[in-house]
Amino acid sequence: PIGVTAPEGSILNAVHPAPVGARHIIGHFLPGVIHGALEGAIPDRVLAQGADSLWNTQFTGQRESGEPFTYVFFSGGGMGARPNGDGLSATAFPSGIQGVPAEVIESISPVVMHKREFRPDSEGPGRHRGGLGQEMELGVRSHSPWVLSAMYDRTRCPARGIRGGSPGAAGAVRTADGRELHPKRQQRMDAEERVVLSLPGGGGYGDPLEREPGLVARDVADGLVSAKRAREVYNVALTRDRHGNCVVDEEETARMRAASLDGQASSHEQD
Repeated sequence: PIGVTAPEGSILNAVHPAPVGARHIIGHFLPGVIHGALEGAIPDRVLAQGADSLWNTQFTGQRESGEPFTYVFFSGGGMGARPNGDGLSATAFPSGIQGVPAEVIESISPVVMHKREFRPDSEGPGRHRGGLGQEMELGVRSHSPWVLSAMYDRTRCPARGIRGGSPGAAGAVRTADGRELHPKRQQRMDAEERVVLSLPGGGGYGDPLEREPGLVARDVADGLVSAKRAREVYNVALTRDRHGNCVVDEEETARMRAASLDGQASSHEQD
């Protein structure tokens, strides 16, 4: 029932000397395109968009001993939310490649992972939220300048939410002192410089105002979502119980959500 053609010279059937070093990116983005096309027909069986393409990072330079080195590793951002659950965080999809542990990176290369954590507020809000991206701060044990070869996507076009869900955060790459770097280029770095990779988050599924308030409180308690975002995006008010735990202010949350729904209804009437 399905026929596929790839005419010679097209992007899926390249002819020498066409550059194909980043050919995997096309395949990584195709599932999101297909799910988007099917959203209207079977919305309960598709994912929101996620980070999709792997972030490929290559470091080239000299070790402290003067010996040359090149090291490449792959990282994943957040997956899109599902019809029945949140997207997975810092998980590569559709590639299925597992993230490389910091201990492995540091044991076989002079690359140093100074920080690696979930990226707060990078999820796409929704009834089910998108997966969070991750943030890494990296440097090199070297007395010489080194080169960062970046191959990063979703820095301009964040993962789209579906069924009323919001997009995830776009990715970014910069130095630790805030200088923006290009997402697809070789860039010379000073020996002591560090690079910060902020991977994109996945899109949300469904209206964020329909998210279970208890799940929002859990995300805030876990440091994944800020209290400000909980209030402004999910309309969930939080407080502390006598043990200091983050809990939902049920009365204020109900008031805020009712006010938002009234505002939406008024807007639709004006339209």
